[in-house]
Amino acid sequence: MDGSNTIEKICWEMDGAGGFDDIVLLFIQPQLDKSTGNNYTREYYQIKFHVNHSKAFSCDALADSSFIGNKSESLLQRVQNLRKSLGNHKDDALFFVVNTWGLDSNDRIGEILDSDGTIILDKLLNPGPKSKLGKVREKWRTHLGLKTDEELKEVLSPLRIVHSYSGFNSIDDTLNDRLRSAGLIPISAQERTNPYEQLIQKLHAEGKNEFTKQELFEVCKQEGLVAPPPSTGIHAVGIRSFVKGAENLEEEVDDVLCLLEHFDNRRLVDGVTWEGHIYPCLCDFADSTLAQQKPIQVHIDSHLVLAFTLGYCLDPKYGADVSVVQKTRNGKILWQPNTDELEYDKPQWSWNEHVIESENLATDIALAVSVTQDVFQDVEYYVSENLNSVRKIIEVSILPEPTNTSVKDGTHALNLAQRLISGVKKRRTISDRRGTIHLFMAAPAAAVLFMGQHAKTLGRIKIYEYDFSGSEPGAYTPALNFPIS
Repeated sequence: MDGSNTIEKICWEMDGAGGFDDIVLLFIQPQLDKSTGNNYTREYYQIKFHVNHSKAFSCDALADSSFIGNKSESLLQRVQNLRKSLGNHKDDALFFVVNTWGLDSNDRIGEILDSDGTIILDKLLNPGPKSKLGKVREKWRTHLGLKTDEELKEVLSPLRIVHSYSGFNSIDDTLNDRLRSAGLIPISAQERTNPYEQLIQKLHAEGKNEFTKQELFEVCKQEGLVAPPPSTGIHAVGIRSFVKGAENLEEEVDDVLCLLEHFDNRRLVDGVTWEGHIYPCLCDFADSTLAQQKPIQVHIDSHLVLAFTLGYCLDPKYGADVSVVQKTRNGKILWQPNTDELEYDKPQWSWNEHVIESENLATDIALAVSVTQDVFQDVEYYVSENLNSVRKIIEVSILPEPTNTSVKDGTHALNLAQRLISGVKKRRTISDRRGTIHLFMAAPAAAVLFMGQHAKTLGRIKIYEYDFSGSEPGAYTPALNFPIS
């Protein structure tokens, strides 16, 4: 059984699968049959275990219904009939017979089976009609009611005879290797019972015999069969304030800070405050993470304010090696900065300053940071409507322009963060430094976390969260003030 990452559904005791109903695998994409060079999308298994070796596979046995304990259908007839019932799928299915019985050493069957249990059709079909294999061919064709060898070839080509299969002890060893690689708890050698056998029996009694990979994993999780993450030299942590895409975060990391109870979509629930509830949770989580004294790998499924704040709490002065698992269009990618490749001589940002005419002695600055999209117009509108303490807006845009793919990797993200902080410091006057920086951002979570790590040198910062649920201009809400008093 190959292609576990491409399996769409697994079934057992499947209706309509004839005598190959013990296990059925349906694949998302066609799989290559290396024995024939053809593609297939489904596998059907007939699995039999015997306490002794009183019988053996032979050419006659494949055409004998009593060999499989059936009164009307032989093994070959089962393959033939199931192929017919599959309609359009008859030519893209494989049929596996898995059995502890071996091959009859006095029979010709050993000559026409390869090591994978595939019938070597050339050896069967090429000998003359009077040869021993020619007589086998004729017997099988007559038994199946076929007129030509080509028709016989179609029936035999997808059949796989997996003979002399291991006993239960060896199966447990192999199964344990598979269970560990799937993140599940192996079968204990000290216990008489097998929790997976019991689970299958329970599910069968409930009438449940078809599962997707995720559905089956959830069942194993409910039964306590999911193994804890393996110990590594890295401490993986996750922060979650969104549900979508983060349902299985606990299985991917060592520790999770789940803040779902504090949010209604992007807004804080009534009674919850950024300073009184959110920041203390993030600060404690960062302290416990740093206490592990390991390289830190962060999974972020949260508001950008939370990514920035976690970075602010993971101050570089603590010597933490921080990388981020960034969500991209190509899936989750580890963004691990390489400080030896930072490009200090190459421009990263474009800078524009917009002075606001005001009669008061305003000293604050609004910082509009555009990485994934341009935020300036929204920031300008919000400032004009809500922040009369702002003297100027510093517009900062990634070069060459903001897009969803403008940040290449972790090194680029760290480079952007460092250059942003140093660029802001250069552009602040003495009077500016007495005021607050009002920070508005649209950027990947990894870049935002690195910005937070280096932001303490900027002094007072007030960060804002954008409400993506509406289309109103300047849809920002104030979040945290740094440093927290």
